[in-house]
Amino acid sequence: MESNMLVNTNWLSKNYNDNNLIILDASYYVDGGTIKAKKLYEANHIPNAIFFDIDKIADLESNLPHTMPSKSFFSNKVGELGISKDNNIIIYDSANGVSAASRAWWMFKAFGHNNVSILDGGIVKWKSENLPVNDLPVIYRKKKYKSSQDANKFIATKEDILNNIGNSKFKVLDARSPGRFYGKEVEPRPNLRSGHIPKSINVHYSELIDKKIGIFKSETEIKNIFKEKNLNISDEIIASCGSGVTACALAFCLYLIGKNNTYIYDGSWVEWGSDEKLPIEK
Repeated sequence: MESNMLVNTNWLSKNYNDNNLIILDASYYVDGGTIKAKKLYEANHIPNAIFFDIDKIADLESNLPHTMPSKSFFSNKVGELGISKDNNIIIYDSANGVSAASRAWWMFKAFGHNNVSILDGGIVKWKSENLPVNDLPVIYRKKKYKSSQDANKFIATKEDILNNIGNSKFKVLDARSPGRFYGKEVEPRPNLRSGHIPKSINVHYSELIDKKIGIFKSETEIKNIFKEKNLNISDEIIASCGSGVTACALAFCLYLIGKNNTYIYDGSWVEWGSDEKLPIEK
């Protein structure tokens, strides 16, 4: 594999028929969720790609969207997709890899699957290079999958965030747009206040992408982005966003530059912004 973290379209175009390779389409849309994403997947996807539904491989009893599931639930659902611990997994989405592909990557990493990577540029770059797509259903056999660790140690809660406002043990990052962060834009989900968690730092996920070519910026550029925000990889960091998806793009990029223990505030703004008792800043 070209990299432990990122693979490019050229590499995948030569390896998508590898029997030990699992390709996952983890696309997600705020304005249509995984229902819209699955329809688009069924219309055309990278050959052999399996749809990974972040809304169904989730805690279905939670009142928050795509909440991290239990270890056993994740193991069962992933096994049903024909995935084993021995597989190399490549994940893509429709947003250059900074959206739900990062979320799916983080889920696998949190549950102890190390051989997991993101397709740099996602299906957008793949299609722009006229690489093959099809609408053929992928046939797979259920396998036994057992997660090797509990993901809770990578998850921050509302209580963790609230306590942190007083003691500043962690630096809290927010991957939402500056307009949403500063309360100048209406939240895309209903019944949410505008603004941000006190003392949090805005690092919009789009800053991590080279917009001209639609791939992640270089490690040096990513290091400089975090440095400009007065962040060091030695800091204890919690990443948040709207609903725990693009926060994982921050965690992914921090992992790229050597920090492998970023926490995700799974409830993110959907939880914080809906609770009138919790403090906000604008």
